[in-house]
Amino acid sequence: MRQGLVDIGIRMGQGDWEGLQQQHLFDDELVVVAAPSFRQGRLPRTPAEIVAGPVVRTVESWMGWCQAAGVAEPAQAGLWINDSNLVLQAVQQGQGVALERRSLVHAALQAGTLVQLSDIVVSYPYPHWLVWPARESSQRKQRDFAGWMAEEVAAYQQELAQAAH
Repeated sequence: MRQGLVDIGIRMGQGDWEGLQQQHLFDDELVVVAAPSFRQGRLPRTPAEIVAGPVVRTVESWMGWCQAAGVAEPAQAGLWINDSNLVLQAVQQGQGVALERRSLVHAALQAGTLVQLSDIVVSYPYPHWLVWPARESSQRKQRDFAGWMAEEVAAYQQELAQAAH
């Protein structure tokens, strides 16, 4: 963004980036998911069953979820994937369970191609932000996009609230 080629972007982090205007979009959370057909439909339900695996490991740490669930972290063995799209494919194909951001699995949960295995969720440490350089030439575009993005986030959050009930 510093080279003047980008008008606006979305970042995840703690905010307060030097030289950028920013608008908080939303906080995310981590949930444990699996395919409905995982283990021929005999899904793990307790935290101990969930961490017993197999677990498709990602860059997300299980530490916070395991602390909230009162269990030890899953074994380090197993499938490690550093791309969330590939993680979701592996999980949907029944390769194991995964801890992923709700924003990434929401559509699959709604479609029924994934199921949430536990009500235990933990906050994702990096909120989503809309960021842009302070330039007069693109302020209207940024304002218009920020307004549209706020509407999209509100619709997403409303959908989450309805799904929770």
